[in-house]
Amino acid sequence: MAVGDTWNTRLEVSLNGVEEVAPPTDLGLYLVGDPLTPSGPLYEIVGCVREDETIGKYVDADQVVVAPASSSPDWPLHLGQIIRFQSELLGSECLHSEPPDPLIRSWTVHRLFVRYTRLVPDLDPKSWVTERSDVLFSEIDQIQTWTDEDNPFGDGRRLADYVLEIDPIV
Repeated sequence: MAVGDTWNTRLEVSLNGVEEVAPPTDLGLYLVGDPLTPSGPLYEIVGCVREDETIGKYVDADQVVVAPASSSPDWPLHLGQIIRFQSELLGSECLHSEPPDPLIRSWTVHRLFVRYTRLVPDLDPKSWVTERSDVLFSEIDQIQTWTDEDNPFGDGRRLADYVLEIDPIV
């Protein structure tokens, strides 16, 4: 994948700090944190709670449609409610489904970032945990591999994942 490519995905979020807002609030997705800072990309999402008989409840933020993360508990939300919350968006590969999943959208990729988090030994010497207090970013033009054991910072073992700066295709 390279900058300018299109990508099909299903966006998932955890509903932390959800608050109900007035219906006149503009629906949409807003970047509120710089992806290159240690805090990473953070988005504010304002959307209307809707329901589909196949997938259940989801948040429709105008052209952005968001599903609950699999780790989320049952959503304590009612249909038609307008909510605002902040979350990091996690993308997973689009799977073909029948009937078509309304959460699958196409996106234009503007920038690609590799986020590196340090891995430190866990209690078991053969296991590792992620050290979130030490996060570094590297901007790239093209993804050549989805695993990145060797990092450009040369400071030991790190776990890498990828952050997209995207716009929906309408």
